[in-house]
Amino acid sequence: MNDTDRLDNVLNGALSACVFAGMGSWNDEVAAICEDKNIPQHQYAEVTNALFSAILNVICGICSS
Repeated sequence: MNDTDRLDNVLNGALSACVFAGMGSWNDEVAAICEDKNIPQHQYAEVTNALFSAILNVICGICSS
């Protein structure tokens, strides 16, 4: 596997991990689970922000390679 193939695989993984749009997305499903389990909104927001930032960092890192 060459470097381009590796970068493509990582980019595809990052894009697959982007779960923030559409019906049944993170914003729908995980938010509802957190509400049902009485998980504080600030904890949900922290995890959501961390996941979104990690995905963007991977995508930006690949694009600058």
